[in-house]
Amino acid sequence: MSMSDQEWRDIKKDVNRGGLFGLGWVATIIVITMLIGMLGWGFTVLTSGIKGQGDATIQKNSGTNRIVQDARFQQLNESYKGSLAKIKIAQAAAKASPKDKTAQTNLVGTQQYCVDLVNQYNALAQSFIAEDFRGTNLPSTLDQTACIEGNN
Repeated sequence: MSMSDQEWRDIKKDVNRGGLFGLGWVATIIVITMLIGMLGWGFTVLTSGIKGQGDATIQKNSGTNRIVQDARFQQLNESYKGSLAKIKIAQAAAKASPKDKTAQTNLVGTQQYCVDLVNQYNALAQSFIAEDFRGTNLPSTLDQTACIEGNN
């Protein structure tokens, strides 16, 4: 029992029609998936500012951040006090031996280190993530002139 040419053509048409129909659905699903992805991306972009502010506030107010920032302020302040004492020592050594290049260099290096500590402390005091967590016993800012003069 063999099929006629017409029957073969009819079957081929049905298969082609079904294939095109399936291909159309696949293309539609791909386009819809792409549109959903683009809409999701657009929503993420539109809400990124609000989400970023919220995430920053959550991180800022975390217990870990509070502890870390307080410790940083304490450490910088104590290092600053220590550097002022070292400046006095270096000033005395430089004054006792004005021609000693090492003593002069040590004084300048100690003063520069002190200025660096002041800058770190003051930057931290102004930063969003740390500004609220400086201990009440600590100064709001440190003064660079004390680094040059060696005064507390």
